[in-house]
Amino acid sequence: MTLRKLAQRINSLFALPVIGQLPALQILGALPDGPSLQAYLGALSNAAAPVVLPIRYSPVTNVSTTALTLNPANAAEGIVNAWVVMSGGSANTNTTDTATAILQKYWPNAVIGATANVLLVNLNSGTTTLAGGTNVTISGTATIVTTAVGVFRAKVTNLAAPAGTLGNQTLQPGQATTNTTTTTAAVTNNAGQNNPTSTVSVAATTGVTANLSWVGLTNTDGTTSYYLVTLQGNINKNVANGAAVGVYNDTITITRLFVFTAAAV
Repeated sequence: MTLRKLAQRINSLFALPVIGQLPALQILGALPDGPSLQAYLGALSNAAAPVVLPIRYSPVTNVSTTALTLNPANAAEGIVNAWVVMSGGSANTNTTDTATAILQKYWPNAVIGATANVLLVNLNSGTTTLAGGTNVTISGTATIVTTAVGVFRAKVTNLAAPAGTLGNQTLQPGQATTNTTTTTAAVTNNAGQNNPTSTVSVAATTGVTANLSWVGLTNTDGTTSYYLVTLQGNINKNVANGAAVGVYNDTITITRLFVFTAAAV
């Protein structure tokens, strides 16, 4: 396989169809309205044209076997829709940023089910292993041998809050209200409504991540309120004693699709 063919195969992964909103087609008697038909056909033509997403470039400098986190300090353009080129070291493990950080910095307005490509180029002298950060799961083989390109697909599997407006966070249409982690851990303490020292304690085994997870609490009036974990002073309802707690986390799964080795090129 030539380098040109290899580039064409990989770049084709980033070619996605445009999903266009077609205008209403006005019918006058037995014939469509001329301007309406023109607009309709123009929109249909645009919808049929492919659009190529921008491909970022994130150089990663490994030192010997030192493990790195693929955060902005070490992978400036992130890993989503990016060439992540690792070099300068030997066999090592590179760990993704947290799911929340990836979504906030490089994947804004993502919805549950959204996917993106991740291309990892290993120019280190030894095998590189990709590990998942907080709430990031690596599916399939996570190792990439030296001088090889690993092609991965990232998928948003959950978001940290239900759809709607939570404080200053307004979620976009299409974000689901379901969550992947729930618990029946009881509320053990609520110091009082609108009390700056109010706390709601939940079991440590509920999958809660400080400053990342949202929890849903059942109030004494039967409604549900949502709070960012560790947030205090904003408990605007009296929480029911023994109420179940729903936990909402950002989660991403990164699956390896295939790998190109130097021999294949």
